[in-house]
Amino acid sequence: PNTNRGLYKTTDSGKTWMKKLYVDDTSGIVDLVMDPKNSNHLFASSWTKSRTAWNFQESGSGSGIWESVDGGEKWTNISCGDSGFPYGPGTGRIGLAFSNNERGLYLYAALDNQNRRLDEPTETKSRTALERIDFKVMKKDDFMALDTAKLQTFLEGAGFPEKYSAEKVLSMVEDNEITPKAIYDHGADANQDLFDTPVIGLEVYAWNADSLKWNRTHEDYLDDVVYTYGYYFGLIRVHPSNPSHVYVAGVPLLKSSDSGKTWKSISTENVHADHHELWINPNNENHLINGNDGGVNISYDGGENYIKCNTPAVGQFYTVA
Repeated sequence: PNTNRGLYKTTDSGKTWMKKLYVDDTSGIVDLVMDPKNSNHLFASSWTKSRTAWNFQESGSGSGIWESVDGGEKWTNISCGDSGFPYGPGTGRIGLAFSNNERGLYLYAALDNQNRRLDEPTETKSRTALERIDFKVMKKDDFMALDTAKLQTFLEGAGFPEKYSAEKVLSMVEDNEITPKAIYDHGADANQDLFDTPVIGLEVYAWNADSLKWNRTHEDYLDDVVYTYGYYFGLIRVHPSNPSHVYVAGVPLLKSSDSGKTWKSISTENVHADHHELWINPNNENHLINGNDGGVNISYDGGENYIKCNTPAVGQFYTVA
């Protein structure tokens, strides 16, 4: 935690800098977009995050979207309260995309929503056996109501030592020695955890400048895009002259041609996963340049086909000694 976090501005080509937006000592500014017709009109997103060797907090109440109309001198939070945008401890990383043209002003936000899903998938409701993921967010009362034989079957199958029988574990939870999540944590596999998705995950919102409200563009969950590590992505793009064409980046690269209502993957076999940059030709909406974990890809047909451009020798270094 430190007070150097925030958004800084220079008016002398970088010789001196002034901090113009500060949220708190655990929230940084992670995205900034400028109105192409008015450089004093800005939108920024803040993100509450804390990562240590023993814990990772990837969301918080300091995450939000801010607007300035005077070149960054004053800022207003436009995502709190009853704005329609998720606000609170579960609000994670936010990416922004802005377009201002003859069709109007369009602001989109991609949110890593760390709040839990309230509705269970159909396959979860219909199955009878317990699974490890069931215990991740299970409340004490729900745990105490479990069928003892069903719990015993799970514990044996999960490799728990014999001394931890169903009766023993129920007693430990009842006496508050452990929480139900301790069952989930037993034998935790970090890679498996990435694909356990009890959180809402990626959502896309559109800003209505007239009502000062946010609306989610899609009805269904956007599954298999960022999984539970949305903190790794956060990129959203909108075409400068065609605001109905929106892109979001995750493990795949998704495109919407109807302002975010429906989405399809535009990743092909010669495109590596994990996308972190996208340039759209303002004069040709089918001309895309994509940067991902495998290098650079270029498309001239809106993502149907790509040229793989790995002529430069690039690498990802994990350690140097």
